Amino acid sequence: MPCSSFKHHLSAGLFAAVSGLAQLAPIAGGATDLNGEFAIKTLTTDDGLPHDSVTALLQTRQGYIWAGTYNGIAQWDGNHFRVFDASNTKGLNDSRITALYEDAEGAVWIGHDRGEVTRCVDGQFAPVVLDPRVWGNATIVSFGNDEHGDLWVLNLLGAALRLRDSLRLEPLLQMAAEPTVRPALATDTDHHIYVLRNGNAARITPSGYQAENFGSEYYAQLTRASAGGFWVAGVTRVRQWNGSKWVKDLGPFPWGDSFVTTMLETAHHRVLVGTLLSGLYVMDESGNSYRLSRTNGLPQDWIRCLAEDHEHNLWVGTSGGLVLLRERKIVMLSPPDHWDGWPVRSITRAHDGAIWAATEGAGVYRLAGDQWTHFGTSAGLANLFVWSVLEDSQHRLWAGTWGGGLFRLEGEKFVRQFDLAELSAPVTALHESPPGTLWIGTGAGLMRYASNHLERLAHFGNAAAGAVRAIESGAPGELWFGTQGSGLGHLQAGKFKPYGQAEGFAHNSILALHYDADGVLWIGTSEHGIVRFKEGRFTTLATQQGLPNNIIDHIEEDGLGYLWFRETLI
Repeated sequence: MPCSSFKHHLSAGLFAAVSGLAQLAPIAGGATDLNGEFAIKTLTTDDGLPHDSVTALLQTRQGYIWAGTYNGIAQWDGNHFRVFDASNTKGLNDSRITALYEDAEGAVWIGHDRGEVTRCVDGQFAPVVLDPRVWGNATIVSFGNDEHGDLWVLNLLGAALRLRDSLRLEPLLQMAAEPTVRPALATDTDHHIYVLRNGNAARITPSGYQAENFGSEYYAQLTRASAGGFWVAGVTRVRQWNGSKWVKDLGPFPWGDSFVTTMLETAHHRVLVGTLLSGLYVMDESGNSYRLSRTNGLPQDWIRCLAEDHEHNLWVGTSGGLVLLRERKIVMLSPPDHWDGWPVRSITRAHDGAIWAATEGAGVYRLAGDQWTHFGTSAGLANLFVWSVLEDSQHRLWAGTWGGGLFRLEGEKFVRQFDLAELSAPVTALHESPPGTLWIGTGAGLMRYASNHLERLAHFGNAAAGAVRAIESGAPGELWFGTQGSGLGHLQAGKFKPYGQAEGFAHNSILALHYDADGVLWIGTSEHGIVRFKEGRFTTLATQQGLPNNIIDHIEEDGLGYLWFRETLI
C-alpha cells in the first residue's frame, strides 16, 4: 500500500493499511522502541549503483549521500544516483573507492584501493600527490582530523600519513602483524585520533603511535561515544571507555564468533555493529539488541560500512548493495485472528479511547488497551460486510453494512436500526453534523437521521441520489458528499448544489473527502488522484504530478497540519 502526505501542499508519509490498522508509535527520547521494525530499501546496480559492494559512506554538507564502490562514487539525491568514475570525471583517476571523508572546510577526501588519494572541492576532483617512496600503494581505509586540525590518512597496513608534510607513522609492533587485517580509526570528542588493529589500540601523535591501555584484552572494533571516549567491542562484550575506565557495559556479543567489521553510535544512542557473516546488530542503552540480516530484509550479511544522515536515517553498505533503514514511526495492529483475512474498511476512536474497526467480511473489532473483542453474527451483526463505523456525540456506536442495513451497539450487541425495507442499500459512509444529526451515505443516496426521524434526500437528484461514499462537514452549516459515479454534492441551509463538468469538476468517482483548517476541500478519487477545491477552483494532483497511483480512498489531517492520503487498489 503506497502512501503519500501533503502539508497543505506536498510532502511524504502514510496512514492506516487497507488490511489492518496502524498507529503512530510512542517515541521515547526521539527514537522508536528497539523491537520495532525497520522500513528497508535496498539500492543496487539495477537502481544505478555502479557496483553492489559499497565500501564507504558519507553524507556531504549539501545533503547528498556518497557511496564509494569498486566502480566509482555514487551520489544519491533521494531519487537517483549520479556516478563519478575515472571514465567520466576529470581528476578522479581511480574508480576503486575504499574511503570517504569530509573535512571541516567541506572538502571531500577519497581513498583508493592502490593507496592513492583524491580531493574534491566544489565539485572539482583533483589527485593528491603523495611520495611513493614514503607512502607506497597499500589500500586507504580511513581519514581523520586531529586536535591540531591536521588531516591524517590510514592505510591497510596500519601506517598513518600526515598530509600536511608527509609525516609517516608506523604502527606499533604488536599492531603490525597480519598485514591483511583492516585497521579501524575513530576520533573522540576532543579530536584525538585512535587506531585499533590486531586487537591493540593506539593514539596518533606527531611523535608516533602512543599505546592506549584498554587493558590486556583483545579488541575487535571501536567507534566514538557521544558522551566521551569510545564504544569498544572486545573479549565478547560491548563497553564504553571514557579515557580512563569502563563506564557502560552492553553485555555479551549477540553475534557470537562472527568477525566485527564496523561500528557506529547513532544520534539516538544506539550502537550499531556490523559483522562479516551475521549481518547488522542494533543495541540500545540497556543492551537489548535487534538483528538485521538476509532473513529479514538485508541483501547480504557482510556489512562493510555505516552512516547516519541528518534526518537520522541509517545507511548500510553491504556486499549486496546500499541499504537505507528508516525506523518505522507506526505500529501495526492486528487481532489474534488477523481479521480472518478480510480488509479493514473504516475505523473510529471512541470517547473512552477504544478503537473500533469495521471489516469487509469479518464484522467489527474493538481494541481497548491491548484487548481485542470481536463482534460477529453472535453479537447481532446479521451481515459481516461492514463498510462504515462511527461513534456519535452521545457515545452511540453505529455500523453500516453492505446490504444488511444500519446497526447500533446496545450493550454488547448490535441491533438493526429502522426497517430493513427502508434501508437496504449499502451503508458506506456515516457522519455526524451538527451533534444529534446523523448523515448516512448509502448506495441509493444521502439520508439524514435526526430527532428519531429518518429522511431521504434523493429528491434533490444528482449526487444526492447516487452511491454516496464520503461525507464531510465544511464551513459552519455546510455539508459535502462524494459519490461513486454521480460526482460531488454540496448542501447548505436546505439548498443542494451539484458539482460536475459545468462547474469545472470532471471526476465523478469520489472515495474520500477532507475539509482542512484553511478552508480547502480535498477530494480523493478512484481514477484521477487528489483534487483540491478552494475559492471555486478545482486543481488535480495525479501521477503526472508525482503520485504513485491515482486511487485515493482516505484522507486524514494530523495535529501538525500534515494531510495524509492513502493510495490503494480497491
